[in-house]
Amino acid sequence: SIVFITHAFDEAIRLADRIAIMKDGAVEQCDTPERIVMQPATEYVARFTADIDRSRVVRAAALARPVDGHAVEGHAVGGHPIAGTATLHEVARLVVGDRRDYLPVTGADGQMLGLMARAEALDILLGPVA
Repeated sequence: SIVFITHAFDEAIRLADRIAIMKDGAVEQCDTPERIVMQPATEYVARFTADIDRSRVVRAAALARPVDGHAVEGHAVGGHPIAGTATLHEVARLVVGDRRDYLPVTGADGQMLGLMARAEALDILLGPVA
């Protein structure tokens, strides 16, 4: 374990599994980098992380939803899976070019973690549809 104090959030997300964001000596949020940028606990945290490129923080596993069996909402699971440890930035071309509504996401052991909704990944990569 290491405690690393910085004001550079970009640097912190490259180094940390968990981050504590403080304001005036109080912890605003202590969580994973993904949860901090996707679900900020306070307005302060939201402003602090507003300019972060979420595609470089959010990993496929964070968007994977567990499935029961081989289909979600009538969509068959198949095709090349995405590694759960990959950031959306790393798999951007695959996500943009793939036409499946749901992409399988696997863990380090090769087992399926769940399905990632392509639309949700595209919203992070390109911004929500206006």
